[in-house]
Amino acid sequence: MRLILLILLLFPATAHAEGEAPFGLHMGMKISDLQIRVSKEDGVYILQSVPEPDAKFQQYRVILTGETGVCMVMASGGDVLSTGEGRELKAAFHDVVDDYSQLYGTPMKQVGIQYNSNWWKRDDRFMLALSEKKANMVSMWDQKRNVKVRGSDFTQIIVQGFAPNRYRGNVNVLYKFTNYPDCKKILNDKKQVKE
Repeated sequence: MRLILLILLLFPATAHAEGEAPFGLHMGMKISDLQIRVSKEDGVYILQSVPEPDAKFQQYRVILTGETGVCMVMASGGDVLSTGEGRELKAAFHDVVDDYSQLYGTPMKQVGIQYNSNWWKRDDRFMLALSEKKANMVSMWDQKRNVKVRGSDFTQIIVQGFAPNRYRGNVNVLYKFTNYPDCKKILNDKKQVKE
């Protein structure tokens, strides 16, 4: 029993069980509850730290308004140096998706890898295709189709692979809370008032 407890303390799961707050961040948390590094006009806040950090992710952001509190949590993985085939990035992506699948079941949407045209399908063009947005790498869970997400504060959980260039990429995870539609409306209304 002690060995199991020690393993759980040393190697925490990357995904968060139903009803838990991702990385210790709860829906509706106020700005005063967070350790902010940078704030942006569009309601996005880059966090200095989170209550429950995950070794697979290096940066955490939230979207919030004064009225709704936190409505979205985003975590970004570190750079994954990759070959043109993207083997390393694909492995990192599947590692995160596998962790989340253990908790939330099979993704509702498992795009995996999807290309916009046949020219990009050559194995050595994967990272280039991803960086040019000619390929997608996405898995998604939502309340409507994933039983293990129902009843939680999440409406969607999305894992996505990105590549800013053909040599490196990263894996991000995004949690949308049930208060996200209200939050988005408030942010859009504020944006329109400024214009």
